[in-house]
Amino acid sequence: MKAKTNKVEWSQRYRKALTLYLLKRLPLHLKPALELGSQAAKLGMETLELAQIHEQALLSSLPSGCSARIREGVNTRAKNFFDETNSGIEKTHEVALKKEGRVNQLAQTLQRRTAESKVSLQRLKKGIQQRKKAEAALLKSGADHAKLLQNSKRLRTLVRDQTRGILLTQEKERKTISQGLQDTVAQTLLGFNIELLALKASDKARNDRFVKEIDSMNRKVGLKPKSK
Repeated sequence: MKAKTNKVEWSQRYRKALTLYLLKRLPLHLKPALELGSQAAKLGMETLELAQIHEQALLSSLPSGCSARIREGVNTRAKNFFDETNSGIEKTHEVALKKEGRVNQLAQTLQRRTAESKVSLQRLKKGIQQRKKAEAALLKSGADHAKLLQNSKRLRTLVRDQTRGILLTQEKERKTISQGLQDTVAQTLLGFNIELLALKASDKARNDRFVKEIDSMNRKVGLKPKSK
């Protein structure tokens, strides 16, 4: 009831402002039309309802018996006043649409963030389960690790002893081979010395014979023997 009363009062203000605009014919008087449009938007009025009020206000504002030319001019100015008033309603609607669009955008963002939160929560739960499994496996592997460590120590000891035995055996073989090589070399050198002594003795005998032959030939030709 109150909304209806407010619309009636508004229509009266509109008719009065339109009549004043048509009479004074001042473009500056379009400012009240824009203000009336903002008020109409707050009252929830639409363009169609404004058009009905405008038509009634125009009929009451037209002077009786006016010429067609005057009527056309009045209608043109009245249309300008109507358009300015309606722009106030449309601007309010645009703002409302923008707000609605912003609300829809926020709602979509909220929906997307909610979905992302669900996925993150699922990942977190999965991560917790994996961590628990890892902790259980770690506890279980503690005894296995100690056992492996003990086996590793025994294996290192065994490998060390085997390595030491192999090295000792190789050292004995090396000494044996070295001694054998020394004996072989000594025998070879001894043989070489014997052969050299024999060659020296043979060379000396051969040289003595050559000297005697030369002395004999010198005597035959009357020369002094070389050996003397």
